[in-house]
Amino acid sequence: MNFHKNDLIDAVLLRFFDTFRCTLDTADFVPEKYNDKILAYIFKNMKKAFRCIDREDKRYQRVVARVQKMSRSMLTTGVNDLSDQAAPTDQDPDDRPPDPTER
Repeated sequence: MNFHKNDLIDAVLLRFFDTFRCTLDTADFVPEKYNDKILAYIFKNMKKAFRCIDREDKRYQRVVARVQKMSRSMLTTGVNDLSDQAAPTDQDPDDRPPDPTER
């Protein structure tokens, strides 16, 4: 779970709730048609903000997945590189020190 995304969503909601609160004060003396336009504008901008948050979260998740994939591949290739090392060819097999893994 991405807690940073939840913090961003909370910040967006608080900002838009403050905007809604300001429009409720004007409901008594502003025509309803105009208030409907204002509310539609607020909802449109709120949806736009959520899309922006989702887009940034998608980018972040891709970067995290890429880093995890690279670290996994580095760990597996690092282990394989140590086990796949060939013995030096210039030495006679009898002159090499004993391999501790062979028993």
